[in-house]
Amino acid sequence: MKINGQFQNINYAKYYANIRSYIETYKKNEMNIIDVCRRLMIDKPYTLDEILTYEKISE
Repeated sequence: MKINGQFQNINYAKYYANIRSYIETYKKNEMNIIDVCRRLMIDKPYTLDEILTYEKISE
């Protein structure tokens, strides 16, 4: 939980940074963030090959 712009615990800050980094990576590859998060939740995240071919398919 954030409190006035700070995190209560260093672990929460690390979790936030990991999630933010994950989402930003997919945004830069112009992928659907909802789909990316859905696949992550069902334990089937995109592989590097899928990320690289996703861009080619959408063009």
